[in-house]
Amino acid sequence: MIKTPTSFFIALFFVGFVVNTLDSFGAGVGQFDEIRLNDLQGGYGGQQIVIKPGGQYQIKIIRPSRQGLETREFSGKLRPRDLNRLLRTFKKVRFETIQIRPRAGLPDEARPEIVLVQAGKTIKKSKWASDKHDRFDRLYGTLLAIIKHEEDRVVMLKH
Repeated sequence: MIKTPTSFFIALFFVGFVVNTLDSFGAGVGQFDEIRLNDLQGGYGGQQIVIKPGGQYQIKIIRPSRQGLETREFSGKLRPRDLNRLLRTFKKVRFETIQIRPRAGLPDEARPEIVLVQAGKTIKKSKWASDKHDRFDRLYGTLLAIIKHEEDRVVMLKH
């Protein structure tokens, strides 16, 4: 119980400190308009995911099949823990500061692109598949894991 004005201000300061500290570690991060992974390569397929605030997503997966390329599209909502993990990863890799040295691509080389739209500002980062970039690769891997998890979940629901 708070008995004095001083105690009240100390408690208020403490609550503010805790909230800001948690936010600095990625908890509560969630202010974005859209997150996209564009990882489609003509003639070879790939995947694409668009995530909106609240975790609603659209996924497109294109894979080679006996009849050519097969397209699967589905939508849903990410589990809160998956969305929070993704947002923490964006923050941990300091997405806005990623710098990738430009170069010409190799024949048939994929070039995944990650896009963050936040407060009307669009930030795009892409790299050639054979290049290594720890921060980009970590975020790319997180997005691929989300696509895989959601695809598996949709397949399980259909059976």
